[in-house]
Amino acid sequence: MITSLTQLALETEMAFWNAMAINKLDSTCVTAISTGLPDAPGLNLVIDAQLNAGTVDAEIGRVIDFFAIQQLAWSWYLGPLTKPYNLAEHLLKHNLVYQENFPGMYFNLQKNFSNKPLNDFTIIEAIDLQQWSEIIGDAFAASDNGIAYGHLNTGIPHGPDTAFRHYVGYYQDKAVGAGTLFLTDNASMIHNLATKTDFLKRGFGTAMLSHLMQTAKNLQKQHCFLDASDSGASLYKKIGFELYCYYNVYGFSEC
Repeated sequence: MITSLTQLALETEMAFWNAMAINKLDSTCVTAISTGLPDAPGLNLVIDAQLNAGTVDAEIGRVIDFFAIQQLAWSWYLGPLTKPYNLAEHLLKHNLVYQENFPGMYFNLQKNFSNKPLNDFTIIEAIDLQQWSEIIGDAFAASDNGIAYGHLNTGIPHGPDTAFRHYVGYYQDKAVGAGTLFLTDNASMIHNLATKTDFLKRGFGTAMLSHLMQTAKNLQKQHCFLDASDSGASLYKKIGFELYCYYNVYGFSEC
């Protein structure tokens, strides 16, 4: 059963990707997002689609052509609002291959949560994104072109009174953690939660997450969403996040 919460989550997710796009194929039934980053299939994507059963194959062809012209690796995310119900079968016929699934999670910011600061750890909003980009590049270098993704964000308006708020966490004056808070009129979404590899498993990620949640709450946002990995989901559940859906990810193959 699709709830209003799920609808809001997907609208927030779509707003984030629309803000990240440098090019897109947009219609009433499908939106394909291009960030222009090569070798980053998770950052060039179709986040959801509402396709008519009679035109589904033609629409898939349009998306394939859109990314082919740009010579980009890309993915198609199937979520709880995806139509038709058998879209995955059509994607497989067009040489898309199932790759993974990941949970979408939610926290009601009207509830209490722990925001106890760590000793010698300070979180500051980043306007100059050099250190933020370095942490993102270090944490995500092995996937989705993390360094280039960090640089992409420098060209998107960010800071107070914008939709994007980027933060850096400092431990004893060393930049070790990063995160992004994306804001809409009535919701927030956490992205890019990262810790430098030499500083993992010391509580910095949890402290960054709690800080972003508290910031969103202070800005009068009730709803907080994030996309999780399976390994990260257990941590988020301990904090109080709840599962609202799974996304299934299909990648395009040229075979």
